[in-house]
Amino acid sequence: MSGSLMIILAVLIIFVVTALALRGSKNPPEDLKVEKTCKSCMNTIPEGYTKALCPHCSKFLM
Repeated sequence: MSGSLMIILAVLIIFVVTALALRGSKNPPEDLKVEKTCKSCMNTIPEGYTKALCPHCSKFLM
């Protein structure tokens, strides 16, 4: 009886630790968000900009 209780307890602990780790990794802090910059003109590209050309110098983004 105590063996099955230990297995259930171990599975429960693993589930809780995994759930807490996933919850913490969903929203990265603002410090870790990477800003894109154009390598030609060194200007910052706005977040959510999806076009292939830099809005400042019109060269291809790499």
